Amino acid sequence: MTKKSKKAKKTGRPRSVMTSEACEAIVKTVGLGVWPDRAAQMHGVNASTMRSFKDSDAEFRTALEKAEATAEAGFMAKILRHTEKQWTAAAWMLERRWPDRWAKREVIQSGFGEGVIADKRFE
Repeated sequence: MTKKSKKAKKTGRPRSVMTSEACEAIVKTVGLGVWPDRAAQMHGVNASTMRSFKDSDAEFRTALEKAEATAEAGFMAKILRHTEKQWTAAAWMLERRWPDRWAKREVIQSGFGEGVIADKRFE
């Protein structure tokens, strides 16, 4: 009776899951506004694997940066369109774009009859 030989186990690191298809899918999802780590997870890639790959691949890093900029521009455009009909959208934009001039400040009553303006950003 002969023994059947077992297949030898493969040694070494597993093949990278950061295929060109995975990279393209992650970049496309980031372009829609999804956080890069979450986009990687959505496409079956561990977030730390994606970050390591980003650090070692300048082309992928640049593509992610462009995708994030595209998403940001899209969200900005939506907010800016609303400023025409709703003044609060414009106020919101001013508060966040130029907080030193437009952020909300709180008036605190001192006990002596005069209010003091407190800037919550510096507390």
